[in-house]
Amino acid sequence: MDKVPTRVDGRFRLGDMLGSGLYTVVYHAQNIIKDNAVAIKLEPINHSSSMQREYRILKNLEGGIGIPCALWFDRESAYHTLVLDLLGPSLHHIFLAHNQKFNLDTVVNLGDQLVSWCVYCHRTRRSLTPSLQPLIFQHAAGSSATQQ
Repeated sequence: MDKVPTRVDGRFRLGDMLGSGLYTVVYHAQNIIKDNAVAIKLEPINHSSSMQREYRILKNLEGGIGIPCALWFDRESAYHTLVLDLLGPSLHHIFLAHNQKFNLDTVVNLGDQLVSWCVYCHRTRRSLTPSLQPLIFQHAAGSSATQQ
Protein backbone atom coordinates (compact mmCIF):
# COMPACT_ATOMS: atom_id res chain seq x y z
CA MET A 1 0.00 0.00 0.00
CA ASP A 2 1.00 3.60 -0.55
CA LYS A 3 1.84 5.82 2.40
CA VAL A 4 -1.22 5.87 4.62
CA PRO A 5 -2.46 9.37 5.51
CA THR A 6 -2.36 10.31 9.18
CA ARG A 7 -5.51 12.42 8.82
CA VAL A 8 -8.59 12.07 6.65
CA ASP A 9 -10.77 15.02 5.63
CA GLY A 10 -8.80 17.15 8.09
CA ARG A 11 -10.90 15.92 11.01
CA PHE A 12 -10.22 12.19 11.41
CA ARG A 13 -6.89 11.06 12.90
CA LEU A 14 -5.97 7.47 12.07
CA GLY A 15 -5.02 5.07 14.84
CA ASP A 16 -4.42 1.33 15.01
CA MET A 17 -5.39 -1.08 12.27
CA LEU A 18 -8.58 -3.02 13.07
CA GLY A 19 -8.48 -5.46 10.19
CA SER A 20 -7.89 -5.93 6.51
CA GLY A 21 -9.32 -7.58 3.45
CA LEU A 22 -8.02 -8.35 0.01
CA TYR A 23 -7.73 -4.70 -1.04
CA THR A 24 -8.87 -2.70 1.99
CA VAL A 25 -7.55 -1.89 5.43
CA VAL A 26 -9.76 -0.69 8.28
CA TYR A 27 -8.38 1.64 10.95
CA HIS A 28 -9.61 2.87 14.28
CA ALA A 29 -9.70 6.68 14.09
CA GLN A 30 -10.68 9.69 16.17
CA ASN A 31 -12.89 12.56 15.04
CA ILE A 32 -10.82 15.45 16.46
CA ILE A 33 -13.74 17.90 16.18
CA LYS A 34 -16.49 15.81 17.85
CA ASP A 35 -14.05 13.71 19.93
CA ASN A 36 -15.63 10.38 19.04
CA ALA A 37 -14.24 7.13 17.66
CA VAL A 38 -14.88 6.06 14.08
CA ALA A 39 -13.70 3.37 11.66
CA ILE A 40 -11.94 4.34 8.45
CA LYS A 41 -11.70 1.99 5.48
CA LEU A 42 -8.93 2.67 2.95
CA GLU A 43 -8.61 1.16 -0.51
CA PRO A 44 -5.90 2.08 -3.04
CA ILE A 45 -7.24 4.20 -5.90
CA ASN A 46 -5.37 2.09 -8.46
CA HIS A 47 -7.77 -0.77 -7.71
CA SER A 48 -11.27 -0.93 -9.18
CA SER A 49 -13.39 0.10 -6.21
CA SER A 50 -16.80 -0.96 -4.97
CA MET A 51 -16.47 1.35 -1.97
CA GLN A 52 -18.72 4.08 -3.41
CA ARG A 53 -21.45 1.47 -3.94
CA GLU A 54 -20.92 0.27 -0.36
CA TYR A 55 -21.31 3.89 0.83
CA ARG A 56 -24.62 4.28 -1.06
CA ILE A 57 -25.95 0.96 0.30
CA LEU A 58 -25.03 1.91 3.88
CA LYS A 59 -26.71 5.31 3.46
CA ASN A 60 -29.82 3.51 2.22
CA LEU A 61 -29.81 1.10 5.19
CA GLU A 62 -29.06 3.76 7.83
CA GLY A 63 -31.07 3.39 11.01
CA GLY A 64 -31.05 -0.38 11.25
CA ILE A 65 -29.61 -2.08 14.31
CA GLY A 66 -26.05 -3.21 13.70
CA ILE A 67 -25.67 -1.16 10.52
CA PRO A 68 -22.95 1.48 10.81
CA CYS A 69 -23.72 5.03 9.78
CA ALA A 70 -21.64 6.01 6.74
CA LEU A 71 -20.26 9.43 7.67
CA TRP A 72 -18.07 10.36 4.71
CA PHE A 73 -16.77 9.00 1.41
CA ASP A 74 -14.20 10.53 -0.94
CA ARG A 75 -10.59 10.25 -2.05
CA GLU A 76 -7.81 10.99 0.38
CA SER A 77 -4.24 10.88 -0.84
CA ALA A 78 -3.98 7.69 -2.93
CA TYR A 79 -7.03 6.01 -1.38
CA HIS A 80 -10.77 5.66 -1.69
CA THR A 81 -11.81 6.44 1.88
CA LEU A 82 -14.98 5.49 3.76
CA VAL A 83 -15.60 6.78 7.30
CA LEU A 84 -18.08 4.78 9.40
CA ASP A 85 -19.46 4.76 12.91
CA LEU A 86 -17.35 2.43 15.02
CA LEU A 87 -19.53 -0.41 16.22
CA GLY A 88 -18.59 -2.86 18.96
CA PRO A 89 -16.12 -5.75 18.66
CA SER A 90 -16.42 -8.07 15.67
CA LEU A 91 -18.05 -11.46 15.96
CA HIS A 92 -14.60 -12.97 15.38
CA HIS A 93 -13.13 -11.09 18.36
CA ILE A 94 -16.04 -12.13 20.58
CA PHE A 95 -15.61 -15.75 19.46
CA LEU A 96 -11.90 -15.66 20.32
CA ALA A 97 -12.63 -14.02 23.69
CA HIS A 98 -14.95 -16.94 24.54
CA ASN A 99 -12.31 -19.63 23.84
CA GLN A 100 -13.71 -20.24 20.35
CA LYS A 101 -17.01 -21.53 21.70
CA PHE A 102 -20.46 -19.97 21.85
CA ASN A 103 -23.13 -21.27 24.18
CA LEU A 104 -26.65 -22.01 22.96
CA ASP A 105 -28.04 -18.66 24.16
CA THR A 106 -25.42 -16.77 22.15
CA VAL A 107 -26.10 -18.80 19.00
CA VAL A 108 -29.87 -18.28 19.33
CA ASN A 109 -29.33 -14.55 19.91
CA LEU A 110 -27.10 -14.31 16.82
CA GLY A 111 -29.66 -16.17 14.70
CA ASP A 112 -32.45 -13.91 15.95
CA GLN A 113 -30.39 -10.80 15.11
CA LEU A 114 -29.55 -12.14 11.65
CA VAL A 115 -33.18 -12.85 10.78
CA SER A 116 -34.26 -9.45 12.19
CA TRP A 117 -31.58 -7.74 10.10
CA CYS A 118 -32.70 -9.57 6.94
CA VAL A 119 -36.33 -8.64 7.57
CA TYR A 120 -35.35 -4.99 8.15
CA CYS A 121 -33.38 -4.86 4.90
CA HIS A 122 -36.17 -6.52 2.97
CA ARG A 123 -39.18 -4.64 4.36
CA THR A 124 -37.69 -1.22 4.82
CA ARG A 125 -35.17 -0.85 2.07
CA ARG A 126 -35.68 -3.66 -0.46
CA SER A 127 -31.95 -4.40 -0.45
CA LEU A 128 -31.70 -8.16 -0.28
CA THR A 129 -34.16 -10.06 -2.40
CA PRO A 130 -37.65 -9.43 -3.76
CA SER A 131 -38.94 -12.70 -2.29
CA LEU A 132 -37.77 -13.03 1.30
CA GLN A 133 -39.76 -15.96 2.67
CA PRO A 134 -39.34 -18.39 5.56
CA LEU A 135 -38.52 -21.17 3.07
CA ILE A 136 -35.13 -19.65 2.21
CA PHE A 137 -33.99 -19.96 5.84
CA GLN A 138 -32.94 -23.51 6.57
CA HIS A 139 -31.42 -25.27 9.49
CA ALA A 140 -29.86 -28.66 9.96
CA ALA A 141 -32.28 -31.07 11.58
CA GLY A 142 -32.78 -34.77 11.76
CA SER A 143 -30.47 -37.73 12.11
CA SER A 144 -27.96 -36.75 9.40
CA ALA A 145 -27.37 -33.33 10.95
CA THR A 146 -26.72 -34.66 14.43
CA GLN A 147 -24.19 -37.19 13.14
CA GLN A 148 -21.91 -34.56 11.58
